[in-house]
Amino acid sequence: MILSICDDPKTMEVINIVVRIVNILKIVVPILLLFVLAFKFTKAAVAKNEEEVKKAEKTAVPSVIAAALIFLVPTAINLIIDISFPDNEYSACFVETSVEKIEAAYVMKMEKLFNRADNSLNMGDYVAAMNYLTYIKNEKERQEYEEKLKEIKEKIDKIREQNIIASSGYLDMDFGSCKFQEKKAGGMTYAICVPENYGGQSLPMILWLHGSSERGKSFNALVGSGLPAVVRNWSSTGLKNIPAIIVAPIVTSTDDTWGSTNVLKGVKTIMDEVIANYNINTKKIALIGHSMGGAGTYYVAREYQDYFSSIVSLSSHVSSCEEKDKSYFRTIPLKGFVEEAEPTIFKNPTTNFFSELNRLDDLKYLTCDHDEVPRTVLLEDSNGDKISDIIYWMLSFGMNAISVDSDPIGDGSFNPDSGTAGTCNKHGEYKYCSPKRGIFGSFAYADSEPNGTTNRWSLKSDPAWNKENLVDLPMTCSNGWNIDMKMHKLAKSTWEKVQQALCKITTTGIDGIVYKPEDITMSGRKATSVQRFTSNTKYVSNHSYGTAIDINPGGTYTVNGKKYTPYKRNKSEYEAFVAALGREDDPRNINYILWKKIFEPLGFKWGGNWKGSSFDGMHFELDGGKK
Repeated sequence: MILSICDDPKTMEVINIVVRIVNILKIVVPILLLFVLAFKFTKAAVAKNEEEVKKAEKTAVPSVIAAALIFLVPTAINLIIDISFPDNEYSACFVETSVEKIEAAYVMKMEKLFNRADNSLNMGDYVAAMNYLTYIKNEKERQEYEEKLKEIKEKIDKIREQNIIASSGYLDMDFGSCKFQEKKAGGMTYAICVPENYGGQSLPMILWLHGSSERGKSFNALVGSGLPAVVRNWSSTGLKNIPAIIVAPIVTSTDDTWGSTNVLKGVKTIMDEVIANYNINTKKIALIGHSMGGAGTYYVAREYQDYFSSIVSLSSHVSSCEEKDKSYFRTIPLKGFVEEAEPTIFKNPTTNFFSELNRLDDLKYLTCDHDEVPRTVLLEDSNGDKISDIIYWMLSFGMNAISVDSDPIGDGSFNPDSGTAGTCNKHGEYKYCSPKRGIFGSFAYADSEPNGTTNRWSLKSDPAWNKENLVDLPMTCSNGWNIDMKMHKLAKSTWEKVQQALCKITTTGIDGIVYKPEDITMSGRKATSVQRFTSNTKYVSNHSYGTAIDINPGGTYTVNGKKYTPYKRNKSEYEAFVAALGREDDPRNINYILWKKIFEPLGFKWGGNWKGSSFDGMHFELDGGKK
């Protein structure tokens, strides 16, 4: 194979040109050589100069040989390869390359890009396929691909819409209101608004870029207009507090814009300082600006593409996007708002910008005046849930629970501690042996209720076995949440990791997900080795071995006005809950998030994966191997 060149139509076009040049040269050069030779003989004969005739005769043979070689060698090489390797790629791409074959190769490449976009439903793959359409020369084929790609875009938009789900780690938590403070960094003044109940939790950051009216003005002028002014009076709006740290720099000089080199550097310095001083969820930094700041969102985002998770441009007057930046602005979550009344100044440039990105669906026209655009956009609450639509949108991106950038606490397998578990030793009232749970062993037990009673829930295990095999694991989180446990000694280090992770997800957060301690209610806490049978049966529960825990057994959650109890032993209730959320990895599906972020990486099994009547969404357990 020659590097699969037949798969690359652009390479084939170059090869086609090279082959044509070679074909021309192998004819033209021999003719020139023979022409020069004939000219020398003619010149010598006309001059009747024997010396010149002899010179011409000496060069005749080499010239004829050279002409023959130049003409015949490429042809001979092709012939030999064709005979020796009749199906070789060399022949297909170097000898038989044609315009038709190149066009067919472009269509083949287009088909691959289309299939990749269709399978992944990824915005980047969709954009790559859209950009490649220009190489399809056949108008009918190009239109067919355009229609099919339009369907893919609709699927992607639907997924994005489903992903815009509020997180109980952010939007359902109230960190209180905030008050803007004046600070300086990078040669610039900036205002920062930190929620009053912030306690080190991982929070998003919203970066606000003001318009030209505030340029060169004071701190008071900055916080008296645009987003800061709305936020200062947020309590009067009736909307839920914004669970984010808000940062608003000031362009100091009236000669500068957000695209000025010194301003761009200053903005980065400010962002880096805030990130360093606060526990910012760096996967969730939203950028929003108005007027000059609306245009500034383009300049700042273009310069620092790795920083932002979503962009909102209000009344921008940037009308075009550089080719090298189009892919970025086509894929990042982006919304634009512009007033209908001023087409020349704002509407036309903004429309052109979004049209150039093929994103007119993400642009909304407003009937309000220019200065009212920020307030109008920020206070819209279309579904009456007391959450600003645009805040909800900005803070939703990057909240996906299953993040490719997550740092798992384990590799998915259970790694037991060293040692040997105790075995069953019947004696006295402890006349029954529990089933052996692999490395976790078995124990002797007695019914804790007299025979004949209807309560078949409790059992009493051998105290000697408990003393030998169960260990106390005290733990109090930095937020005061006590999660002491008593677990099997061979899983001690694993349970300690569980405790640490539970503390983390209720304080600083894991991948931007933050829960309150009361969101995670644990059955059997402080004595997770609850001595019992499974529900009204004679089967010994894994809780008795110190290898299982129940979380949120009676948790009730409201979605779109309807209440669900998803983690009890009812698979259909859980499925209805997930359907209402729109996706299983919605952060409000707490036990699923705990499973993916904490328990699965440590090798636990989750009862939420069990089928039919075995479903047990509250239950997490370790498997000790062969039973």
